[in-house]
Amino acid sequence: MRKRLLSILMLIGMLVLLIGPMAVPASASALITQERDPSPPAFLLNTGADTELFWWTVTFDTTPVLVTHNIYNPSNVIVHTHNFPIPGASSPYYNEEDPTGTHQGDGNPTFAHQALIPAGAAPGTYTSRVRFYSEEVLLGEQPNDTNWEAESALTFFVQQPWQVFKYNDLNKDGNYDPGEGEVGLDGWHFEVSGPGGYADSGNTSGGGFLVLDNAIVAGAYTVTETLLANWVNTDPGDNTPPITKTVNIPADLPSADPTVRFGNAQLVPDTIVTISANPNQLPDGGGPVTLVVTELNNGDLPLTSVHVDVTSSLPAPWNSFTLSKAGPNPAGTIFAGDTGNDGVLSANELWNWTIPNVMVTASTNFIAIGHGLDPSGADVTFNDAHPFERASVPVTVNPPVQLPSSTNTGIGILIGSFAIIMALFVYRRTRHSNQLS
Repeated sequence: MRKRLLSILMLIGMLVLLIGPMAVPASASALITQERDPSPPAFLLNTGADTELFWWTVTFDTTPVLVTHNIYNPSNVIVHTHNFPIPGASSPYYNEEDPTGTHQGDGNPTFAHQALIPAGAAPGTYTSRVRFYSEEVLLGEQPNDTNWEAESALTFFVQQPWQVFKYNDLNKDGNYDPGEGEVGLDGWHFEVSGPGGYADSGNTSGGGFLVLDNAIVAGAYTVTETLLANWVNTDPGDNTPPITKTVNIPADLPSADPTVRFGNAQLVPDTIVTISANPNQLPDGGGPVTLVVTELNNGDLPLTSVHVDVTSSLPAPWNSFTLSKAGPNPAGTIFAGDTGNDGVLSANELWNWTIPNVMVTASTNFIAIGHGLDPSGADVTFNDAHPFERASVPVTVNPPVQLPSSTNTGIGILIGSFAIIMALFVYRRTRHSNQLS
């Protein structure tokens, strides 16, 4: 029994010695050196115009069969593939080929393999894999993802064209809110600077965009806005020039939304005018009233040359007069409210005029219309854009008391006397009848 077991073990050992050299490659030490251009930290743009170049060298001492080149997108899906059959090739093998398809074999990347990045390609990190297959490893099988002898993998970056977006921040909250009617603004100028002397500039268009399609590398970039007159920056919110945002690429610029946003709100001039009268109802013949007129700057811009025109149906001088800080104002007018004492109606500032002894002799309506010049010189006054620049107050004079006429008085006396006489007559008749009975 022992002799039989020993014989079996010896037979197995001889078979291993015979089959072993056939199953294991004589030498599986191939090496691939791969290069690409551009290489990180440079980016390729998915505009359909950028091309990545690849070249590689394979050194081997086995029997060559095939070299494959595949490019995988960020989801690890093959988006580019190319096969290079190389039976009989000698080591080292170069991938470059000239326009006629002839391999150069000199390691010069002039005729490197090209891969065009299609328009709209998913942004992110792509992987270039070069694999070398030999007879000694394939052992008659078809090439697949596991039976290669050597592999080289390199990454490169694909990015959407980064862009600046300028929006009208209507609610001044520093956020882009398209659902609240906020839209992009055209005609705003931006300057961009970055690593290696990078510089780009231009004006927003097409709904507030400035596409920066220059080749970029990873690093810090400064985007500077040119602020327009009568506008305020809300995003980033610093209104001290220069108004900038610093963007660290790629950390601060996700591939899915490579947009640098700037928000601005337009400074709008506006005021509210009021007028009141005390008293606003007078007896027959009229009398004096005190008018109080105010103008509040509820807009964003300071106003100069501020005045209020007041009109009525009364005789002069109350039919038309003007109120201002400097005057001339009606006699006795008291002015208050210029907190800066600069003659400027600043934002949120209220001016008021008190005009005593305005003689009102008949019912009338006092109408006040405000005025003020914004920084551009435009008159901010009553119109569709400024409906609260006009106010009015009625003052009523009661009509005289109407006394009865003399004719009516006489008739009344006669009727009254007759009624009294008849009442006495009836009373006496009634009393006399009672006595007789």
